Amino acid sequence: MSQINDVCALVRLTGKALLERLSHSDLNVRRKENNHQNLVTDFDIWVQGQLQEALHEIEPHAAFFAEEQVNSAVKGLTWIVDPIDGTTNFISTQRNYAICVALYEDTTPIFGVVYDVAADICYHATHGGTAYANAQALAKRAPVDFEDALFDASLTTMNVLSRRAEKSLYSLSCAARGHRAMGSASLAMCHIAEGTLDAYISHRLYPWDYAASGVILQACGGVFGAIYADEPLFTTNKAAVLSCGDPAMEKWLLPYLRGEGDLSTYCLSK
Repeated sequence: MSQINDVCALVRLTGKALLERLSHSDLNVRRKENNHQNLVTDFDIWVQGQLQEALHEIEPHAAFFAEEQVNSAVKGLTWIVDPIDGTTNFISTQRNYAICVALYEDTTPIFGVVYDVAADICYHATHGGTAYANAQALAKRAPVDFEDALFDASLTTMNVLSRRAEKSLYSLSCAARGHRAMGSASLAMCHIAEGTLDAYISHRLYPWDYAASGVILQACGGVFGAIYADEPLFTTNKAAVLSCGDPAMEKWLLPYLRGEGDLSTYCLSK
């Protein structure tokens, strides 16, 4: 498909230009809604503008749904864009952030592209096709025992979900091999796809956070979805989202995160 190739080339070019501009320009960090944990920079705005113009040339009939603007619901052919996923990482460490572009028809994916700018890795996949990290095809995920699993979830996410479940979810960290908090939803989901992570949990994601990486994850046999039925995906509202490397883990984790199950029922080896 020529469009996905064009988008892969576009995000690489934009990422290289971003690095070049970063070497001689100020970040100009600002707070969204006066929240010191929700930040935007001039670079987020610049990347989004570059992508919007170029994506219109690639597919002029598609609407544009992106983080740094006011959006309507995803409907019809739509570009879903996160200009810099992991803005806090971008500001603080200049690692573990990504440019994300997906093309959808309503809520059905056509393809997704996630470019890890600092690592120079372009993850990409068409719906129903093979996922790639640069030119390397990614294998289908095999199921993993949770005691051998590594999951990604922030402190805030676990606190929020514990309150919603009306019980502490701390035992999850004891049951798994380990946990991390990378600070980039799209890269966490791509790492599940490539097999270096097994689950990702977030209490608040928007479509631009998971649209592109979701295509890549599903191409490797992974799954993602809303944790709560009253928070559907692909709207203008945030949703709590669970991503897993295999459906069995998702089936077990979902009720646990909702406060409806425990940790005693999931073990592939027994």
